[in-house]
Amino acid sequence: MPKIRVLVVDDSAVIRRWSANELSKDPALEVAGTAANGKIALARLPQLNPDLVILDVEMPEMDGLETLRELRKTYRKMPVINVQLP
Repeated sequence: MPKIRVLVVDDSAVIRRWSANELSKDPALEVAGTAANGKIALARLPQLNPDLVILDVEMPEMDGLETLRELRKTYRKMPVINVQLP
């Protein structure tokens, strides 16, 4: 069975690294890549071709909600998990 490819998007390098490490522990998942903000994530989507995007809500330059709106224009059915850490 193919692994679920995940793109992790968060402005915090620590959270990106931690998330990628934790997700990599699951044999059903593969971290396709990471991005520091929504603008970078949108640019990398065609190259990385993830099955799922984990998206921080609060980020500089392009926040998670704006990124989600833009993502939906092209990737209507892509699963997205929005997270907001305290």
